[in-house]
Amino acid sequence: MLAVISGLLSLFLFVNSAHAFMGVLESTEITPLGNYKIGIAPQGITSDGGGFNLTGFFDGPISEESSYRIHLGTGKTDIYAGASFKWTPFPDFENQPGVAGRISAITGRDEDLSLFILRFDPIVSKKLETVIGLFTPYAALPISHVSIDGASETTVQIVGGTEFIYNELENVVFGAEIGLDAKDSFSYVSGFATIYLDEAAVRR
Repeated sequence: MLAVISGLLSLFLFVNSAHAFMGVLESTEITPLGNYKIGIAPQGITSDGGGFNLTGFFDGPISEESSYRIHLGTGKTDIYAGASFKWTPFPDFENQPGVAGRISAITGRDEDLSLFILRFDPIVSKKLETVIGLFTPYAALPISHVSIDGASETTVQIVGGTEFIYNELENVVFGAEIGLDAKDSFSYVSGFATIYLDEAAVRR
């Protein structure tokens, strides 16, 4: 009986930590039609005993209001891959911030356990021009349904970050992000860099 209880507790704790790799890593801005981006995002876990992940991703446009992302990563979680769809019905315009929703499906494996995650990210952002470049601060409230070998739960995070395009390097988007555990999730800090594959692309 003690062995069964111990096993269930271990599985519950693993559910809380096995999905410690997800980040938002983008604002409400949409990749322009005809352009594509690739990026990389190192992530340091600050809860669940710490850890490190590295994610690579590819972004492409669907329409002027929507885009997709495909990602693959490894680290604290052995391997994970997923795809997301982002829709920005209210773009950043004059005094109005951008408002977007992103839906993601993610699968992965850690040791001998498989995981599957459905996630919804409401995102808001606002572009700020400065003398050194364009900042785009954003905030999100990711809500995830995490399923690991039959055990499942709903998690919530609070995420804030910013994208930055340096005036002298307009083909690259840099970024930094922090995520805080709001419910049965994890906390982290992350950076990212995204490169337009079209040298003529300028994100304005």
